[in-house]
Amino acid sequence: MKNNTLYIFLVIIVFYGWLITAGNLQLFKLEDYGESTYCHLNGVAYDSLAKSFLKGKVTVEPSTILWEAFVRNGETYMYFGPLPALIRIIPNLISPDMHGRWSKISFLLAALICIISFALIVQYQLNKNHHIPNDDKKFLFNISLLGFGLGTPIITLVTQNHIYHESILWGLSLSICGVYFIISIISQDNFNYRNLFCLSFCAGGAILSKFTFGVSIYSALLVILIFHFLKLGINRSNQLNLKLLLSISPALVALIFQFWYNNERFGSITTFIDFRYHAYTQATYNPSEVLSIKRIPTTLYNYFGIRKEYFSSKPPYLKIPPVKIFKKELFYADQDSRVLSLTVGSPWLVLGTIIGLYLMLLQKSLLSKFIALALSVNILGLITFYAVMQRYINEFLPFMVYAYSLGLRGFGEVKLFNLSLIYFKKLLLILCIFSIIACILSNLEWSLTHTVDDKFKEKILNIFLFLEKSVNSLIKVKGV
Repeated sequence: MKNNTLYIFLVIIVFYGWLITAGNLQLFKLEDYGESTYCHLNGVAYDSLAKSFLKGKVTVEPSTILWEAFVRNGETYMYFGPLPALIRIIPNLISPDMHGRWSKISFLLAALICIISFALIVQYQLNKNHHIPNDDKKFLFNISLLGFGLGTPIITLVTQNHIYHESILWGLSLSICGVYFIISIISQDNFNYRNLFCLSFCAGGAILSKFTFGVSIYSALLVILIFHFLKLGINRSNQLNLKLLLSISPALVALIFQFWYNNERFGSITTFIDFRYHAYTQATYNPSEVLSIKRIPTTLYNYFGIRKEYFSSKPPYLKIPPVKIFKKELFYADQDSRVLSLTVGSPWLVLGTIIGLYLMLLQKSLLSKFIALALSVNILGLITFYAVMQRYINEFLPFMVYAYSLGLRGFGEVKLFNLSLIYFKKLLLILCIFSIIACILSNLEWSLTHTVDDKFKEKILNIFLFLEKSVNSLIKVKGV
């Protein structure tokens, strides 16, 4: 198992590196195909913000952010989470000549943390399941790891390594890491303050990356604390205040920092983004409400629906089509983004999520149910938001990973629609293979329209040409 797992890790990380670097595997190369691309592919605004932090400011140089800039009182700000900038402070102090070259390695590090965290979750839950034989556990672990690494929307984030995707990937990675510590805490009889400290750290990092990820992890942290107090009783819990405060201090410090960051940018500690200061949004934004339940049919259809536009008779046979908007007046005026439905791109995870939620409902544990509700808080915002985009779909993953892990842990405890372990393994394998093919090919096809690297385009076209020849050869053999 260890050797196979190592090979899987290597395949995933090398493939990520290939995508992040547009096929050249040069992690510190400074991309310069013009002003716009220079800013977006190198994440130089984070380097600018890191420099400002050292001066006690939160401004960025206008030339590093361009049309993504939020301008207030003559000063330029970014709306992305500050964590990638905080990460750059020490490296830039040590190696000033590397300014603007940290983006690719930051992407790869965040992706690595995400994959390792997911692997720990799956391993932990499978070890708690005494109904599945060890050989089957190894199979489920390896196929889950492959599916998560290559058959989820993470592929989009590493394929399109733009400035806004960096903060999203860090938010996702620390959220998945947080899910691991959530599971560890609620699975142990004795309350573990070390795990609570780690969860608190992940929550803080998540909210400093993208506040919507942080909201869910903070909510789960709050649920855990409430259940802990209820279990101890008021008198005894008062004796543990100092230890508890130390354990949750990373989350408190991060929240205070985020409030300061908000106030410096928008004049309010609770304002994470204010579109009044974004010229591009002011010119294209129609809706009167940022959140509206009227958008739910459109968002759910795009994020989970199946339609013929996902498939093509030409290579690569699978693609990410433009979103389908039912009521255009409710969304961005120029809403022309694309989305690959989770049902098409990650059916293995959708299946696992359904199984996990079903088994969770059969359990007596109230805590696991409240944790699931906490992790779904950001989803309510996502499905009522004024924009539907592929990068946002990653915000489903922490909740889905948690539910999927419950399915692995509880499989075999109760009868599950006559679904035996043998058939579950076969079904999961088929869905994982399809997910990997769908995510990789559709994202490569999308890359042809946005990549500025002609050599990378040529490599993608060669892959599609090889695929077409292989399919045609297979058809001929079948015909004979």
